[in-house]
Amino acid sequence: MDDQSEALVLEAIRMECLCNTQAAIDCYRRAVEHAPEMSDYCRFKIASLLVDQGETEAAIAECQIAVRIAPNDPGVCRDLASILSQIGRVKDAVEAYRMALRLEPGDFEALRSLSALLLNLGEFLEAAELLRAAVGYAEDGATAALLQFKLGCALMHSGMQKEANDAWTVIVEMAEAPTWAQEQARAAISGWPMAFTEDEVGLENDPQQTF
Repeated sequence: MDDQSEALVLEAIRMECLCNTQAAIDCYRRAVEHAPEMSDYCRFKIASLLVDQGETEAAIAECQIAVRIAPNDPGVCRDLASILSQIGRVKDAVEAYRMALRLEPGDFEALRSLSALLLNLGEFLEAAELLRAAVGYAEDGATAALLQFKLGCALMHSGMQKEANDAWTVIVEMAEAPTWAQEQARAAISGWPMAFTEDEVGLENDPQQTF
């Protein structure tokens, strides 16, 4: 990225902070012209701003352009999925996340986000497979514990109570799991009501992650 492109991106961010959405979009578009290698980042930012303005079809079109430019980039597919999810096109978002995972099976964000969508859709077995994989890519004990807990939930809702208890037992035995996570896992195993939330582990307040 050259100095002019960097300046345009910084100006776009400043315009966002000032709630001048159209000016921010214009800056991101000019940045793409100067630095095509930034197309995926800038187009996703443009798409997000368009969603905020209610221009959902235009937002999807931006992401689709990015996909056509870089069809083998899992991040671009993930961005498209995120936009589709934001506007309520959940099934299309699921397919976009699956595309990202075909390109990069270890894409943590795609694993986490797709598993959350599938949990909300009641596709518990597929969600469990993704959660098993995601746990292995978690960067900290709290995140790993949350994903492991959701794995137990997915297995429980699939009628696999023993496997669910085994999944929760892993949390109890995790040295790096927070104390509150271990307490919630013990409660789950004993059948007590659970209140295990994403806010407790400091993850983003993402509407996809509500299970």
